Amino acid sequence: MRKLVVVLCVMFSAAAAFAQQQPTAITVFVTNPGFTHTRQSGNQWDGAFGVALQHMFTPRISGEISVSRKTDVSGFTTFDTEGNVVEDRMFVGHSTPVDLTALYHFRTDGAWKPYAGLGVRREDGTVFGDLTGGVVWQFHRALGLRFDGKLLVGGNTRFSDELNGSVGLSWRF
Repeated sequence: MRKLVVVLCVMFSAAAAFAQQQPTAITVFVTNPGFTHTRQSGNQWDGAFGVALQHMFTPRISGEISVSRKTDVSGFTTFDTEGNVVEDRMFVGHSTPVDLTALYHFRTDGAWKPYAGLGVRREDGTVFGDLTGGVVWQFHRALGLRFDGKLLVGGNTRFSDELNGSVGLSWRF
């Protein structure tokens, strides 16, 4: 009788484990996409693209590390007294932010999977704290579309966007 109870417990716990999300996900994303245009240089990509690796430690808690390649475009235009462009300068800077985030996943039975989290970002030798929130539309068992927002706090945020919105394609395995 004991063996039967043990076998049934293992079977039910295995069935519950398979009903949950797959424990690991890779997401490819873009953050704050845009273009900047000047007469002299034309269009320049402005924003970031990257990849994230997420692992579920429990059904509600996960950890994520993400790396992106960020391009910041800024510049200025100088006019003469008649309104003609005298100088049109554009400055392009590149950085590679790395984020480490702990996420809490809210309980839902539908295709929309909301989450919130706390983390840290390291970018060009500066460390920021971040508050993260978003939702994954799990349109397939293994594929989802992820919408994410991140608010950077602390550090010297004048060199980085304080609010970052991103969209990405997530694959669970």
